[in-house]
Amino acid sequence: MIIERLVKAVARGVKLHILARPPHTLKKDKLVEGVGGLRIMHDVGAKVHTLKGLKLHAKMILADDARAIVGSINLSPGSFDGRRELAIETDAHHVVKRLAKAAQTDWENSHKLDLTDEGLLKDLSKRESTAGGAELLVIKAGGKDKNKPDTKHDGTD
Repeated sequence: MIIERLVKAVARGVKLHILARPPHTLKKDKLVEGVGGLRIMHDVGAKVHTLKGLKLHAKMILADDARAIVGSINLSPGSFDGRRELAIETDAHHVVKRLAKAAQTDWENSHKLDLTDEGLLKDLSKRESTAGGAELLVIKAGGKDKNKPDTKHDGTD
């Protein structure tokens, strides 16, 4: 449901920037949901980056530098359906201004997240566990999986 609403927003012309954790840091049971959602968002035109140097834990939505939602809630079904999460909406100018400044600094210190099969394989090779997770994403090294439809990731940002 959240992904659908974000896709519709991008279709209306909303510019969407997403800072996400690299796939290799996701729990194995959250990998398919996380990567799938990010690939969908990238495919519809959202810019997806990962933060350099800091572990991303913040949960914030900033709209038009005028409104913000900040809280513990992840933008995933589990956060809405399976756990009690909290978020606060504000339009207090001094709060939104400070959040916008932090978001801008983080974006400037981020880099594009490579969501191609090759990029995901490279990232998943950083996993500490022996199972990298590529088998869950149905991607394999050195060739196209015949059972997987083509997904265009042109690398533009």
